[in-house]
Amino acid sequence: MARLRVLNLGLPKSGTTTLSRALKRGGLKVADHRIRKFQTARAELGQAFVADVLYRGYYHTGDPLAELDEFDAISEMSYMREDHSAWPQMDFGLIAAIEARHPDVKFVATRRDARDLSRSMLGWTNMASRLPRAEIPGLPKGYGETGAERMQWIDAHYAHLARLFAGRDNYLELDVAAEDAQQQLARFLGLELPWWGVANERGTAKDASVKSGGKSKGKAKATGKAKAKGKRSTGSTGSTGSTGSTGSTGSTGSTGSTGSTGSTGSTGSTGSTVTRQPGDTDAVKTAQRETSE
Repeated sequence: MARLRVLNLGLPKSGTTTLSRALKRGGLKVADHRIRKFQTARAELGQAFVADVLYRGYYHTGDPLAELDEFDAISEMSYMREDHSAWPQMDFGLIAAIEARHPDVKFVATRRDARDLSRSMLGWTNMASRLPRAEIPGLPKGYGETGAERMQWIDAHYAHLARLFAGRDNYLELDVAAEDAQQQLARFLGLELPWWGVANERGTAKDASVKSGGKSKGKAKATGKAKAKGKRSTGSTGSTGSTGSTGSTGSTGSTGSTGSTGSTGSTGSTGSTVTRQPGDTDAVKTAQRETSE
C-alpha cells in the first residue's frame, strides 16, 4: 500500500492550523509553515521554513520533497518576511515536480469565504500591512492593501488550482467551515480523523464539537478567562469570589476584592472558601464547580 502523503495548497489563514491539528490527531507527522527542532533528526532542518526546504529540493535535485521524507503532510507551505517571501502553493512547476516524483500524493486546498479570509488576514498581527510590501505571485508589490484587492487575489488562486486539477481525483478544495468538512477530508484521504474544530483563531485555539463516527465527543471550550457570574442568595458567595468595584461587602454576603466577609460570614476573593448554610446546597455546588473550572 502506498504511503499517504498530504500537501495543502491553501493560503495562510484559510484553516491551515485546523488542518494540521486534524492530521496530527489522525496519526500523521505534519510540517506546518516551519519545521521545529524536535520534529526532525536532521539539524539543518530545525527551524527551517517549509517553503525554503521545498525549493531547495526542487532546484537541487528536481524533487521538492527530497529533504522531507520524515513528514507525512504539509499543512502550510508559504511564508512571508520583510525581506523575502515564498509561495510554493502558487508555483505550477513545483507542484508538477511533486506529482511526477510522488504520484500518490494527495493535494488539499483549505478555503474560506474570500471576504472572511481577507478579514482574517487583516486581523492577524501585521499580515495585512506586509502583503502590499511583498512580492507575491498574483499580488505584486503595492497591491493587497484593500479588501477588494485581497479578495480578487484569493479567488484567483483557488480558480487557478481548480483549473490545474480539473478532472483529477488527487485534489480536494476544502471549505473548512462546511458542516461536513471533517467527513469530506476523511473520505478523500481514506483516513479516520477523530478531531475537527477551530484552531489558531486570532491567536487562540479552541475545539469545536468533535465528531467521530457520528457521535459528539466534546463541547467547545473558550480559551480565554470565563467571566465569573456572581450569585445573590442569602448565606452564599458569588462564583469564585465575585468582587464589587470598591471591594465593599454585598448585602447578601458576596465579598469585595479585599476578601472581607459578608453579613453571613462567607468569605470572598479568588480561591475563596464557602460556608455552607442550611438550604443552600445547590449554590455551594455551583460555586465549587465554577471555581474548579
